[in-house]
Amino acid sequence: MFNVVETPEFWRTVKVAVPSDDGHVEASFRARFRVIDEETAGTYDVMRSEGMKDFLRTATLELDDIAGEGGKPIPYSPQLLDQMLSRSYVRLAMLRSYSDAVNQLRPGN
Repeated sequence: MFNVVETPEFWRTVKVAVPSDDGHVEASFRARFRVIDEETAGTYDVMRSEGMKDFLRTATLELDDIAGEGGKPIPYSPQLLDQMLSRSYVRLAMLRSYSDAVNQLRPGN
């Protein structure tokens, strides 16, 4: 049976390739997203950085498993989300995780 949920929400692990000296270091954090209906999603120009930020601000409910330089956990706040969204590689990783979940994409597809 399919249950209709007004606004589905879900957690995903966001894998981020963080730029480092001669390459990248893989890091991850958890994000809780809400599903944005297609009509609303279509109003965001995710090909532009501000449009992508606006979309992710709307879709993101919470972030977890994020620490500061000293390893101390950082609790979720709108300011933390904005700090994360200011990095293009984080934005792209978050959008990829959201899209993969909503479109049920699997590795290799």
